[in-house]
Amino acid sequence: MVVVTGASAGVGRAVVQRTIDPLGLVLKGGAWYLVARRSAGMRVYRVSRVAAVRALSDTFERPPEFELATFWDEWSRAFEQGRPRIEVTVRISADVRRHLGDDQRVEADGRVVVGFQTLDDAYRELLRFGADAEVLEPRELRERIAQTAAATAALVAAFASGDGELARRALDDRPGRSHSREQGQDRSDHRLGLGYFRRSRRALPGCGGI
Repeated sequence: MVVVTGASAGVGRAVVQRTIDPLGLVLKGGAWYLVARRSAGMRVYRVSRVAAVRALSDTFERPPEFELATFWDEWSRAFEQGRPRIEVTVRISADVRRHLGDDQRVEADGRVVVGFQTLDDAYRELLRFGADAEVLEPRELRERIAQTAAATAALVAAFASGDGELARRALDDRPGRSHSREQGQDRSDHRLGLGYFRRSRRALPGCGGI
């Protein structure tokens, strides 16, 4: 079988054609994956990234020792171990812990160390808990959340005051606003920041209707 991958995944992704021996399909997290054999060895393809399939007249023999479930367990374990990982130390409640997955451990002093793939992932996940999650380390993440919280507090207070000029300045003064390359992230930070204060609006007296 010939598969063409990449074309359906968006602009900028290379289109690659491969000849493979399909061995099985796996449904994981709502996505289908194709397990196949190539001359270079076993491979796993995400079906949503396959743009075209063409069946060949050639046949192949399925490896007699191959078991799909066993292969998938071993491949998934190796994949997870090879992924980038950063640790974030937080002070959170037991309720918040239940929403942060299994990659976490509790230290003797009560602090919780949570694993994330990137700092951006940690930022997006933790900011939504508002005052119920305090980032202790790394410092870079702690400062980013503090900056977003302060900028959002200023923005909300400006709108609540009814002062249009003050609100405009608060919008312009948001972190990263001056860098066009970061404006997409800046807008995302602002939206997350509003969610932060919806959860923690007790920090802004008089703004309970936000």
